[in-house]
Amino acid sequence: MRPEAPVAAALAPVRAALLAAARAQAQRLLAEADAEAAATLAAARAQAAAMVEQARTEGAADAAIALAGARARARRGARAIAMAARRDAYLSLRKASRAAVRRLRDDPAYPGLRDGLAAAMRGRLGADPVLVEGAAGRMVAETAGRRVDYSLDGFADRAVDALGTELEELWAP
Repeated sequence: MRPEAPVAAALAPVRAALLAAARAQAQRLLAEADAEAAATLAAARAQAAAMVEQARTEGAADAAIALAGARARARRGARAIAMAARRDAYLSLRKASRAAVRRLRDDPAYPGLRDGLAAAMRGRLGADPVLVEGAAGRMVAETAGRRVDYSLDGFADRAVDALGTELEELWAP
């Protein structure tokens, strides 16, 4: 037997105890590392879930803002289209009324109407106003800073303007 053998045999229980303690400590450390890793992974998953939920909430809020903006732009666009259609209808009415009143010049009774308008202008302005007649039934009288417009287009425009809120019926549903 070798001289170290009795020492080795005497230390065998110590060696076994140290190995067992080292194995137990290693298992404890591995278990603690596994637990710490599981806790870290669980915390990371919870943080990721919270971040996803926050992103979802922020995304929904951003989408709501974007949707509200898109709806507002659509309403403004629709309003602009409606206003343009109303303006076109108004201008068409004004144009049609002028055309209808201008056709009076072709009526055989127009010279009498023109004379009556001239007399009415003289009556409104008094002493010798300057009467100006022009194309398309234009009749204007002026005197001392006063002016009267009895032109056919003027009558048509005033008739359309006199409709006031009744014009809303043109585009009301």
